Amino acid sequence: MLILWTSAAHWLEQHQLPCPFKAWVYLPCPGCGFQRSLVAFMKGEWISSFEMYPGLMPLLGLLLFVLLHLRKQFTTGASWIQSGYLFVTALILLSYVTRILHHFQNT
Repeated sequence: MLILWTSAAHWLEQHQLPCPFKAWVYLPCPGCGFQRSLVAFMKGEWISSFEMYPGLMPLLGLLLFVLLHLRKQFTTGASWIQSGYLFVTALILLSYVTRILHHFQNT
């Protein structure tokens, strides 16, 4: 199983998709860094994964909770999922705004 996991991480690292938004607008999009962060997460480099894309780990946790909720039908699961989506969205947008501000400060 570990060999499959590391080979999947290696394959993803070698086959990352380019960002069309960044190619056209010359600015990173809100999803830029997600693929690199996922590869770092799969390699066990969790700190660098969080630095590249802070929304990845909460998003993975939320997806895991959604799968558990579909299986177990928690009583307050739907409200937790809504709150989780709002939190992840806010985190992604906040990190995007700081990335854009940092981009313009360096140009």
